[in-house]
Amino acid sequence: MSFDEGTFIVLTPGTLSEHPDLLQTLGKSADELRADMDTRGVLFQAWSKDQKTCVEVILIQDELSAKYFDTEAQTRADRKQYMTDVISEAKQAGYAVFDPIIKNHGKSGNYVEFEYLFKGEGTEHRGYIRKIVRNGYTLCVDYQAYQRKPRKSDEDRIRHIINTVVIEQAASVAPASTASGEGTPESAADPSIPAGAANTLSVTVQPPEKTNTGVFTVEGTAYPGSEVIVVAMRWSGSAYRFPAVAGNNGKFSSKVTLPDEGLYQVTVNMCINNSTVADAVLNSVTFNKSVLPYSLDAEIPEKLTSDELVISGTTEKNVEIQCLVNLGSTNIPIKSVKTNGTGKFKFKVPTAVEGEYDITLVFSKKNLSTERITRKATRTFTEADNKANISNSAKKVNYNTLVKKIDTYFGQTIVFDVYVTDVKQVGDQWMITAAQKLNRKKYSNYLIYMADEDPGLVTESRVKIYGTCTGPYEIQSEEGTVSYPGFDYLFFE
Repeated sequence: MSFDEGTFIVLTPGTLSEHPDLLQTLGKSADELRADMDTRGVLFQAWSKDQKTCVEVILIQDELSAKYFDTEAQTRADRKQYMTDVISEAKQAGYAVFDPIIKNHGKSGNYVEFEYLFKGEGTEHRGYIRKIVRNGYTLCVDYQAYQRKPRKSDEDRIRHIINTVVIEQAASVAPASTASGEGTPESAADPSIPAGAANTLSVTVQPPEKTNTGVFTVEGTAYPGSEVIVVAMRWSGSAYRFPAVAGNNGKFSSKVTLPDEGLYQVTVNMCINNSTVADAVLNSVTFNKSVLPYSLDAEIPEKLTSDELVISGTTEKNVEIQCLVNLGSTNIPIKSVKTNGTGKFKFKVPTAVEGEYDITLVFSKKNLSTERITRKATRTFTEADNKANISNSAKKVNYNTLVKKIDTYFGQTIVFDVYVTDVKQVGDQWMITAAQKLNRKKYSNYLIYMADEDPGLVTESRVKIYGTCTGPYEIQSEEGTVSYPGFDYLFFE
């Protein structure tokens, strides 16, 4: 990949000191920018002369390159999952992502592409990102636009840039830092081991914590063609090996058959040319013929944040599962289930009420031991939750109906679109006078709200106001006593 240095200012870690004017504009010294480029794996930046756009090219080994190794060797579904992972990673880093797609560029492969808005570290810019994993490395081309929105010409330019990229199929890749930025490539110690190979080992299907058959599989990704050995070691000292070979797409699956009941520690080793390149410690496994195995898709959280908790997982077929839920002294009835041939189960627990939930799952099957999970989960409403609940439950009432039947609305939460006509302090409270109607500069259909604190309302503003009906509010004047619907003020939007 090359750029015309008559059109662009090209910065590499080795040429930063040649561009003092641009460094001054960027507000960084050569050492600061070089450290940033080294940390993020930036090969170079190509700035436009007006410094309104910058093309940044990153080549790095990271978690996604270790997980996928080469997205062109993966299935379409795998590439779709890669896009999901890329978008999730970008959002966590502070990017707002727009219109993500996967697009094929013939010379180098299928890229994840999206437009973005980035805000962070006191800066803000927009742009386009193109990402792909090839030969164990993540390639990212980031087209950045400053002080303006990206244009159609910018999108055409990055498409042209990506179309010029050529990625050759190679048995190994150039030496580079490890994903953590530390260490020495394996090839420096052994030229027969491809650089970055150790970072490709990843286990996607772990051993079960319990099994009554002793048979299960361990699955994941490794360097293509490498030997992957799953080792099950008895705590008494005996070890059993279950080898597999990673395919061209890096995927492996090793079937494990434990010989006897007992507790095993499971590890996995990846070997290239009879050398162990990487290893990992996996779950401990209990093999007991009477145990009833199960697994949850996700742990039951200690803190609940929604009105419904979904508990799901997998066990054997024909297992009776009870879900027992108590909120304080109140029992919440949940229907028991019996698994079919898939062994999958799901419960939906209502958690719209604030408080501490005691949740117990009971698994039972004939001739196997009964298993039980007990957890506590707490639902605490934030101010935003309370406002959302009030907004959803508040009633809209005709003003004349409210006046005529106000006693029947006592204690109910009601919302009105109003004009604020007056806000003043009365004793220790604040009195808000609002009108539902404004016609020819004349207000009508008045409502009175009482607040314990200054509500921050501005007179003559138009707002949606929530309140709890307290009955008629009487106001005395020289003309006599007049009554309006009264409310305890809650909040406004």
